Amino acid sequence: MQIFEDIGNSFGVAQCLQCLGDILQITNQYSAATINLKKAMKIFEGIGDSFGIVQCIQSLGDILRMTNQYSKATIKLEIAMHMFEDTDDFLGVAQCLQNLGDILRMTNQYSAATVKLKKAIKIFEDIGDSLGIAQCIRSLGDILQMTNQYSEATIKLEMAMQMFEDIDDSLGVAQCLQSLGNILRMTYQYSKATVKLEKTMQMFENIDNSLGAAQCLQSLGNILQMTSQYSAATVKLEKAM
Repeated sequence: MQIFEDIGNSFGVAQCLQCLGDILQITNQYSAATINLKKAMKIFEGIGDSFGIVQCIQSLGDILRMTNQYSKATIKLEIAMHMFEDTDDFLGVAQCLQNLGDILRMTNQYSAATVKLKKAIKIFEDIGDSLGIAQCIRSLGDILQMTNQYSEATIKLEMAMQMFEDIDDSLGVAQCLQSLGNILRMTYQYSKATVKLEKTMQMFENIDNSLGAAQCLQSLGNILQMTSQYSAATVKLEKAM
């Protein structure tokens, strides 16, 4: 980036700032990511680069979504989606629809979420994006789980898990296994649930996902509590805490 600045290449500077922002976002450094992305967007606006602008808006919307600022995230993502539509960027449209669907899911607006996610799946299918399809199917499975439609949820989650396995997405596989384990727990199939959740916890530990591992410990502790194994439950729950 320093070289681009020295030679007055604004486009190069903006691209570097955008990439740095995306790296910071991926590593959960959201405040620093936001600063870099806003700087990049300002430069893109100055040189009239619509594609750079919309990518930054999308990333800023994703950061707001991931920090639970759902109203602000929705505004950003809807702006980005319309900009992607104007330039026939179908991947961008699908990603915005997916994230808007996930916001609706997280805020318990399940019917509206389902509509968005199904639209996103259709576009992902048209452009051959297996990861996008799998993520949306998993979200639909989670919605079915949250609405106590456990059989249908299991079908969706197993379908998504197979797709994640096919593309070697360990996080996706682990998240599906976790949801499947929780369905078994909620339907009182404690032995099977324990097997799934212990396997999932190991996978989360292998990819250094502390939150996922803690959630599995909590679920395992709940199973032990429900089966009157209070000492063992206490150990799990205190470890999760």
